Amino acid sequence: MSAQTGEFSAFSAQFSENCKARGPRSRAAAGLVAATMLSFMTLGCLPGDENNSQHRSGAPVSNLAEKADRLDAGGASREEDLRVETTATVIPTSAPEAVSNLPAPAQPVSAGEALQHFFAALAALDRGERQDPVTILHLGDEHIAADRITAELRARFQARFGDAGRGLMAPGVFRIAGAQIKREGDWRVASSSAGDSGPFGLAGVRLTGRNGAVLQLAMPDKPFDWAEITFASGPNSGKAYVAVDDKGDVVSTRTATETWQRIRINAAGSTLTVRAEGTAPVHLLSWRVVRENAGVRYINLGVPGATVRTPQAWNDAFVKADLKHLAPDLIIMGYGTNGAFKDDLNTQAYANAANALIGELRAAVPQASFLVVGPPDLARLPAYASSGRTEACRPLTGEERANYGELMRAKSPRLARWHPPLKLRAARWALRLVASRKGAFFWDWSRAMGGPCSIHAWAHANPPLAAGDHRHFTAEGARKSASALFRDIMEAYDQYRARAVRAEN
Repeated sequence: MSAQTGEFSAFSAQFSENCKARGPRSRAAAGLVAATMLSFMTLGCLPGDENNSQHRSGAPVSNLAEKADRLDAGGASREEDLRVETTATVIPTSAPEAVSNLPAPAQPVSAGEALQHFFAALAALDRGERQDPVTILHLGDEHIAADRITAELRARFQARFGDAGRGLMAPGVFRIAGAQIKREGDWRVASSSAGDSGPFGLAGVRLTGRNGAVLQLAMPDKPFDWAEITFASGPNSGKAYVAVDDKGDVVSTRTATETWQRIRINAAGSTLTVRAEGTAPVHLLSWRVVRENAGVRYINLGVPGATVRTPQAWNDAFVKADLKHLAPDLIIMGYGTNGAFKDDLNTQAYANAANALIGELRAAVPQASFLVVGPPDLARLPAYASSGRTEACRPLTGEERANYGELMRAKSPRLARWHPPLKLRAARWALRLVASRKGAFFWDWSRAMGGPCSIHAWAHANPPLAAGDHRHFTAEGARKSASALFRDIMEAYDQYRARAVRAEN
């Protein structure tokens, strides 16, 4: 998937149906992403975890469900619910959120208008008229991959509307709430955000194994009715043993041309196993477990280090096939954090990429509703400053913004404090603009948190709601954020149901 330059230009790039590998991006640029992914994949946690500061390479992958520390989601409209009491010094600002090189957004699209299809699907569940699952697809960065805020949202939706199973997942790379993952032997991970060669599907990562390497997903508390595994296949691909509990068989992933294939295992159980047979590699793109119940499936597919541009590295044919197979009723986009920390971010290009991404997703599944999540409040402390445990947080002044690069290079004491990343408000403004133009509902998490520097209060709350890095969130911060998002969606849904009842009468 790729975006053209120019303001909201139409998507017209053509993609190979044969999934030819893309050349690697700059390894220097991807170094931080790769390091982050290594820590995340091996331990199930990420930098900023106050309880897991001693990260060690080569740690086991099992029992990931209790270890991840990163999350991200969106905003809430009731600001008082997410604001916290703290002794930290937070200096407010009256600076406008507008970004000079972007036009003002059109009238914001209400949740009731943007989420009509999704609400109609939920209403059909409520009335007992729908047996097919209502599917929510949440795309984003490492916070979405960590399955913290998404796990809370999944639990809430399924508690109210029914549990239709876990659905599609990245193949044994990231934490999966409520599951244990075992990965043994020769497995190699490729990421679409780290400059690795494709092909990639909707999960944005690929896991390659050989020589008896074993991958296992265990869900003892959430048994499923059947399972499915998607492989990237080709002339040099090998064989794999796939099984649900003890029911399985050896399948070949070798095909004449580079393509994809799904293997469905029609057996109920609680454990899904993949074993690479022989020296020829097998390439896993995703795995999926399903319950044949009416209800909600909440699918989270995040890639550490991802921005709205990352999907440009995904294989177009694979992504379209995944989307049509899943048929999501709601697509949530949870990007913004990584773009906000890029001081050289081109805001117009960023908006174009977000616009093109929504356009391509909507073309594949035109029935889906869209919800765009703005980045939360964030802050940074320059490396030359002190540890930052008690420093005040203050937004950048206009002069500081205009001369930011020069002040940072000079290690100016003016910036030796916590402050929002230079491009945070620009990334948020771009996403808000695209949402308004694409008919998507924009959810402003930062505003709900309290605006600029509210992350400082979250980090100093008791108990803390954000990690000390002012970039990631604790389990309690995840719970509060998910609760606020779910409440806002459900309030709009209840209003939708009330209008429908009045119309019938």
